[in-house]
Order: sequence, then structure tokens, then C-alpha cells
Amino acid sequence: MTAFTIRPVGATHTDIDAIAGILSESQRVLDPAFLAADRPDHDDWAGRVNDPQTEWALALTPDRLPAGFAGWRYLPGTSHLHALFVADAYQRQGYARALLAHHWRTVMRRQPETQIFTLHVRKPAYWARALYERRGYRYYQAGDEEKWPALATWIDFRRSLGWWPLEDDKLLMFQPASCARHSREDGNPGDTMAPRAHGRR
Repeated sequence: MTAFTIRPVGATHTDIDAIAGILSESQRVLDPAFLAADRPDHDDWAGRVNDPQTEWALALTPDRLPAGFAGWRYLPGTSHLHALFVADAYQRQGYARALLAHHWRTVMRRQPETQIFTLHVRKPAYWARALYERRGYRYYQAGDEEKWPALATWIDFRRSLGWWPLEDDKLLMFQPASCARHSREDGNPGDTMAPRAHGRR
């Protein structure tokens, strides 16, 4: 079993370059028509990493090489996964699953009152959708916020920015924190992965 490390991302040139490189490598095998035209540049990534309402993690190989990263936002009762990418050379080795479990653990330590984990995924990204489905995420349906009121926090945040409803090619997925608690200790390598890209915020 491969051992690897997950650590916080710093707003350094080294870490920003690592994130940009992972993003590029994770998408290298994709059809160019699938990729967003406005992919973040170095300054944009620096701004995201410095946002105090977000947290970012970098997965390193046993040789300390950057393999994947994830980033998420904190809102009251909610945490939204903005990004999870693994470089092409390190896919199918458990990094995505470990980063997802790390996301859940970290959020529950920092904000134990969290009720809902959310993320956006692009409709054609069947590989990412399969990963999240296996890890317990479900697809949002209109009215779900009545059963899980914390969903409204994320939806209202998006609406305040003029970003709701989602673009036609995106889906909202979510998982109650009570379900994630049963899975977040499972961060070992071995999960099957493929290139993933679930779009902008």
C-alpha cells in the first residue's frame, strides 16, 4: 500500500506552482472542448488560497512530489468542495479518496456544527460523478433544502453572487455530515480514479 502525505497549502510560489501543475496534468488527457476557457492563472490561485473562508490541502507522494490537491469553503453549517484534482501520473492510486476523507475530517475538526457537504460537478464528468456517488454524495433536487436546511446556506450564497441557478452543464451534489462521519476515516490508497474536473465555483 502506497504511503503519502496530505498537508495544508501555503500561499507560496512553490505551492501555487504545484497546484497549477496538478490542474494542468489532471486535464492533459481530456478533450480540449471539455476544458473551461477561463482556467485560473497564478494570481487567481494565490487569491483563492489566501481567502480566509477557504482551506486548501496538497497530497504528496512518498518522494514528496505534488500529486493532488483539494480546496473547500466554510459557511455556517456547510462546507463546499471547490476543487479536487489529481495529476494524471498519480491517478488510480487513492489520492482522490484520501483528499476527500481529509476534507471531511478537517471540516469537522474546525467546524463541528457542519451539517452538509456540497460540491459542483460537470455533467459530462462521469469519472468524478462516479467517485462522489461511491463516497455517498447525492444529487440535489429542488426542494431538498426543506429536508436539509443547511443546503439553503450554499444556495443563498450562490444566489447573492448571481451564480444560481447553476450553469446548464453543472450539477449540485451534497452529503449530510452524519453520513460523511462514517466514511471520513477511509483515506487509504486503492480507489479507482480517472481524470477529474468539476468546474469553477
